[in-house]
Amino acid sequence: MSNPTRRTASGVTLGRARCGEDPKRTLPPFGPFANSAAMDLLTRFAGNVRRLRSKKKLSQKALADKVGISVSYVSMLERGQRSPPLETIEKMAKALGVPPAALLGGR
Repeated sequence: MSNPTRRTASGVTLGRARCGEDPKRTLPPFGPFANSAAMDLLTRFAGNVRRLRSKKKLSQKALADKVGISVSYVSMLERGQRSPPLETIEKMAKALGVPPAALLGGR
């Protein structure tokens, strides 16, 4: 039975580690939330949107109407359940009167 792994030039194993090999040398999982940095960014974005919306005294419906998205989508964004495209980030920033970086940056 052949093992579907191969090594790259840097020695990183692609696929499963063989018995006795260091499993840390295999590539990590991939996808939109494979690392905590992506989750941290999404959590930061969610908190910033909620904080800025509240500061501007806008309801979720008012923000949704300004941006052209549904109220349920605004709610999911504020809870960190959805990852918005750049176009939506730009529209939300404009509706909240801040630069897009303010939605992604730290407090």
